[in-house]
Amino acid sequence: KCYLVKSSRGECENCYGVIIAWESEADWNKYWNKEGGVTDLGQTALDKLQPLIDEIKKLGTYTSKYTDWVVQ
Repeated sequence: KCYLVKSSRGECENCYGVIIAWESEADWNKYWNKEGGVTDLGQTALDKLQPLIDEIKKLGTYTSKYTDWVVQ
């Protein structure tokens, strides 16, 4: 699942973010390797999302920081 979030206050007030939630860490590992790069399956999925990524880029600049989180 993918969630679009908007901050309401703090350092990045009115910024947007994307949270991607996976059913399990094993599912995550099918798409991303431990160094933060994509697997072949992950690249196939990103290629399908490219039209959406292109539209988001029209809204402004963005930064990306690699961090994995496990919610327990």
